[in-house]
Amino acid sequence: MKPSALAGLLFTSLMIFITLGYFADEYLHTTPIFTLIGFAYSLFGSFYLFYKKNRDSHE
Repeated sequence: MKPSALAGLLFTSLMIFITLGYFADEYLHTTPIFTLIGFAYSLFGSFYLFYKKNRDSHE
């Protein structure tokens, strides 16, 4: 996977899950817990996909 593809994947997933978390927090009147969960999910998920793609390409 090219570095530019990782940047696009990371940016897109961050925007989607942070936005969903923000709207969930607004709807449920909670502290930014869902926003933080969305951030962590997208960050770890993106790096996991990057790791998985690189591991598969080296075998």
